[in-house]
Amino acid sequence: MEKRKLKVIICGTTFGQFYMDAISRLKDIFEFAGIFAGGSKRSVMCAESYGVPLYTKFEDIPSDIDIACVVIRSGALGGKGTEIALKFMERGVNVIQEQPVHYKDIAVCIKSAMKNKVFFKTGDLYIYLPEIKRLIDAVKEIEKQQKILYASFSCCPQVSYPMIDILEKLLPSIKPFHVQNVLNTEGPFQTASAVVGKIPVIINYDNEIDPDDPDNFMHLLHSIVIGFECGHLTLVDTFGPLVWTARLHSPGEGYSKEISERIYPEYMKDKISTVLGDYSDHTYEDMVRESFPCAVARDLINMYDYIANEENISKVCQREIDVSTVWHKMTQAFGFAKLKRGCVHQPIPSEIVVNAALKQKYDDFFIK
Repeated sequence: MEKRKLKVIICGTTFGQFYMDAISRLKDIFEFAGIFAGGSKRSVMCAESYGVPLYTKFEDIPSDIDIACVVIRSGALGGKGTEIALKFMERGVNVIQEQPVHYKDIAVCIKSAMKNKVFFKTGDLYIYLPEIKRLIDAVKEIEKQQKILYASFSCCPQVSYPMIDILEKLLPSIKPFHVQNVLNTEGPFQTASAVVGKIPVIINYDNEIDPDDPDNFMHLLHSIVIGFECGHLTLVDTFGPLVWTARLHSPGEGYSKEISERIYPEYMKDKISTVLGDYSDHTYEDMVRESFPCAVARDLINMYDYIANEENISKVCQREIDVSTVWHKMTQAFGFAKLKRGCVHQPIPSEIVVNAALKQKYDDFFIK
């Protein structure tokens, strides 16, 4: 049976461009029906590039739209995203609203979705990124034998909401969530201890923003450590690599003999650290051109399946509220970001660092 194509309108043309790219990759199940935006030069260019109509008035949008991707700042950030999402659902249109969304707004949107018999969810692209998914899979595999003992993560305000979304997938529970002992320093990061579920967590929060360019100048997106009795997993960055490090244990009996006679257990012959999966080097251009659009596409496929199968997504709705509630608690604990105006991007070629590191040859260390 041939799948029915669903008509999609995209609201917003900044981050919304990733949704446009994603829709263009899914032409077998979606029809890109138009853009709803303010009429800026960027919006006009996007509409021309994809060959779709640009709507600047809500009342001009056709009545046969199936899904609205609302990629406009929500009420939590002073935007009209939530208001627009509600207007679409009143029309009987399913909605994906880009995060972050305040838990009270989510509750209102879910209520509207139920009333109008449509689906509502927040954008969820980060959990589909390859290295994030790899981390989730690795944690679940180790959990078959051992419990999580501790965790730590670093993030910035711009991606703090998806950080909690990722934690919800990684940990047995994100409730209760308590942040304690926030340490304010002169640098960009604030540090705090927290308890998430029953797991102790250290948080490093890059709480600075340039108000004139708020989508840039983060020192990192996400970095995560999940610890077990046997070792720990480290996601160096949102885009990898994911590294497994075994826990050190030297048996005392190994020192009761001469060096030449010592016999070590098999676990000491295993690698200390291992880069997991088929990780390869990526560029930020790869991120923009491929990683984000493909992750958005996977989220859209999920939405398509919800609608096509008329699934009961009550568990998804509760998860949405839980994630937003915990995000709200965390951002409240750290407070408003410090404003740092006039930031200037200062890149250096990676070859400089690579060549510096090559000066120390590993084989040169050993004395035979």
